Amino acid sequence: QLLTVRLEIHSKLRMEEFKDLWDSVLGFVVKGDQMSGRPGFELRGALLMQAKKFLETLHSRQLKTLGQVMNSEEWKQCDVPFEIQALTQRLVRGKLSGPRLFSTSSDTKGKRMAGRELVFAGRSYRVVNSLLMLVSFLERYLSCATQFSALSSSVLSKITEMFRFYNERTNSLVLQAEACKTAGLKRINTKNLVLASQSLSVVMSLMDIVKKILNPCLPEKYQPHLNVEIERLMVEYETHKKRIADKFADMIQNLIDYCCKTGMANVQWDARNADGLGKPQMYMTKMTHGVISMYNVLHKHLPNDELQMVFVPIFQLFNTKVPQAFADIEPTTPTGKSRVRVDINHLLSSLRRLRGLSGPGDVLENFLAEKFGSPSSAQPASKESVEKKIARSEETQEFSAQVPEQEVVSAHPVAPEKKEIKASIDTASNNGSQNGTGDSNKNLENQNDAPQHDQEET
Repeated sequence: QLLTVRLEIHSKLRMEEFKDLWDSVLGFVVKGDQMSGRPGFELRGALLMQAKKFLETLHSRQLKTLGQVMNSEEWKQCDVPFEIQALTQRLVRGKLSGPRLFSTSSDTKGKRMAGRELVFAGRSYRVVNSLLMLVSFLERYLSCATQFSALSSSVLSKITEMFRFYNERTNSLVLQAEACKTAGLKRINTKNLVLASQSLSVVMSLMDIVKKILNPCLPEKYQPHLNVEIERLMVEYETHKKRIADKFADMIQNLIDYCCKTGMANVQWDARNADGLGKPQMYMTKMTHGVISMYNVLHKHLPNDELQMVFVPIFQLFNTKVPQAFADIEPTTPTGKSRVRVDINHLLSSLRRLRGLSGPGDVLENFLAEKFGSPSSAQPASKESVEKKIARSEETQEFSAQVPEQEVVSAHPVAPEKKEIKASIDTASNNGSQNGTGDSNKNLENQNDAPQHDQEET
């Protein structure tokens, strides 16, 4: 009766305080069993009820806090506090209690400073604030499972609920652009998307830690359920990451469509004026600048295997869309054909010099030779020119896809019929992109705040 009366008070205790209560009552029950010669089921049941109420209160409080933090999340990279980094390493090693991983006496001020990346299982991740909070909350759940073994199956359901909540809320805030309303973002850019993807990757790595720590705590009949739940979550997270990767391809598709539609129509391929001969046309320099800007952001945040996975469909887009755009271009003079060759060779050179990628292959080169003659007379972009563009674009840190001020779409949905791409001469919009996440994807736009540069020579 005393425990029942104090149920609400006990549910709000700190973890250490509740652990002391648990140990004291359980110790009393064991001694009573020994003295009476029969088990005290009522007292054990009351104690278990206290523990379940404690876990339920902890779970409700943590989900509420996580939701509030995610609603205000701007999806920008944050520093990783020393305490979170140390906690992550304890999770990797399966040490949730006992002495700290690092000795306090030998720690220097420098070692305790926040880092720029979260180091997890030998890999470094650039993450956002909500992900760090999720890591902290996960440690509390796992501590409940290891210290109160009777709660292990309940802890599993709470962890899976938290992981699923984080995945679904991230999808709504980033891919569906709800962050434009909740956090006041003007648009969702490349960096927001890639940081969301990296945070999802960390959670997927945490799932292996959960299996490792929870499996010994669970009764044998619940262990298969643990594997099934983790596998379901892995599939959900993989699907989400794939949608983010598809969004990058959608951005490039919109860029190609815009540059070809608005730029190629104004080019006088057979003009006798020799000005600009040997230089790529403005639409082509804008196209390559957009791709390089996106590459710089992704290259800085993604490991090489994920970067390659993102760019494979992007290269396929160029191999498909560019020949379609040039299908109706029929220059009749050697000067006109030379202009075409310069443009396509400039694109090829730019794509092939993106470090760590397999490149677009020979499709565009074969198309150029077949339709416009041998490329030997063309002057492709020099290595120095492309590398200068990559270095310059690194200043932007995000993909350029801005629309004029009156066309900016943020938190307000766009009617489905308004799919025409509108942009200024130095930018390209992403209003018409759809990737299977619903009409709210029309809110996704990307902006490059870097100043525009003069056309580069090849």
